[in-house]
Amino acid sequence: MKRQIKLTLCVALVATSALLIGCEGCARKLAPGGAYSTTNAAGVVSQDTALYAADKTIVESYDVLHAFVKFEFENRAALKVAAPAVNQAANNVRANARKWTDSAIALRDAYAVNPTPENRDKLNDAVRVLREAIVQAQQFVKAGVPK
Repeated sequence: MKRQIKLTLCVALVATSALLIGCEGCARKLAPGGAYSTTNAAGVVSQDTALYAADKTIVESYDVLHAFVKFEFENRAALKVAAPAVNQAANNVRANARKWTDSAIALRDAYAVNPTPENRDKLNDAVRVLREAIVQAQQFVKAGVPK
């Protein structure tokens, strides 16, 4: 039973990360006039895919990072012996995830109000931190508990 829960957790992490990482370079079509539409001074409507990608990463990072620290908690004793780097990474996530997310949200809001290239770059940097944490968490869960 416990093995099936771990397998389900691993599959969920792989699927979520594939959505986050695999679609990074994909062409996106957002609904015209939708929440991510912007209109410039000349009346040209465009879709803000940077804002969409940031929102998607911020929301999905919670699920992936939560699943990772839960995996580490449930397997802490075995991981401390066989893979101490997993414990260290989970402790890092516990200590910093809120800061990473709060920073990304604040920069997302700043960019939404003032969508300049500078604000977009700052937002992308914050989102990159979340993505790196997601990738590392997924790699550890996918590797499982060493025997």
